Amino acid sequence: MTSTSTTSTSTTSTSTTNGPTTNGRTATDTTTSGPAAGGGRVRRDIADRDDITELVTAFYRRAFADPLLGPVFVDVAKLDLDAHLPVICDFWQAVIFRAGTYRRNAFGVHADLHARVPLTEDLFARWLALWTGTVDELRHGPRADRAKLQAGRIAESMRRRLPDRPTGPDPVD
Repeated sequence: MTSTSTTSTSTTSTSTTNGPTTNGRTATDTTTSGPAAGGGRVRRDIADRDDITELVTAFYRRAFADPLLGPVFVDVAKLDLDAHLPVICDFWQAVIFRAGTYRRNAFGVHADLHARVPLTEDLFARWLALWTGTVDELRHGPRADRAKLQAGRIAESMRRRLPDRPTGPDPVD
């Protein structure tokens, strides 16, 4: 199926084809080209673990360099991306494909981090903006939309569930 819409300034085309199956379901591969797809770059939906790895790697490169998030990931969490990447890819694979690939406690990790540095609304908002921007730049389709929707839900749930207790060292009187 191909549809084309034209305006006076741009043309965008989208095609959808059935692809390989995931968990017994037929995957849909959506590609977008034209200015709406980021300056003519072809974007397709998230199709497999390799796509998730590309997305997560691109996100963490940005997050590590970000002036707000970078210090949390690098200086406080001391995140070893080589060790963390397979775990976080398991997580996103479970979220996007509803696969049983993640068997850890994501909240517990963030609660421990929150005890060392406050995970504020600003940090969650920046994390979500970077994630959404990365997804939008690299991917387009129903799974990409699910990745962004679920990220928003995850950020809100984490923010809401983190304890409202003081974080970091005890205050000195």
